Amino acid sequence: MTPIVGILSDIFDTPCGKRTPWFIFGTLFVVPTFLGIFIYPPGINDKDALGNIKNTTLQDAWYVTLPALFNVGWAAVQISNMAIVNTISKSNRMRDRLSNNRNGFTSLANIVMLSMATILFIEVEDRINQFRILACICVVLGCISSTFYLIEIREKPL
Repeated sequence: MTPIVGILSDIFDTPCGKRTPWFIFGTLFVVPTFLGIFIYPPGINDKDALGNIKNTTLQDAWYVTLPALFNVGWAAVQISNMAIVNTISKSNRMRDRLSNNRNGFTSLANIVMLSMATILFIEVEDRINQFRILACICVVLGCISSTFYLIEIREKPL
């Protein structure tokens, strides 16, 4: 999906820019699909009296479809975010600084999430709940940072 989103975001221009609609679409797509991987509806993992999954076909379809859909949304967010640097500035120095900031904040986000995961894995005994809580934290922090991005980064033609 990454090359497809890149090509399409180069072709289509909207009143709010070339990249912003892809970022919004991707964010709206990522949130439910990411949560759906960890927090599934009833019936997906229902077990019979012997502890076997009742409907493995439904479970297989769920766990194949959601990550695939997540990757579509992720590609839209990632490509639009990475490509906007060239739209914001003509200056190579500014582009380098923006890219370095993005990479630095990505590293910081990884450290924060790994720290949160470590705390959760120590404090919460149930493995399923560990990942569910971590997924919810990821989504909340992601929505906050995406909102900040949409407010602060305005795509302006050069």
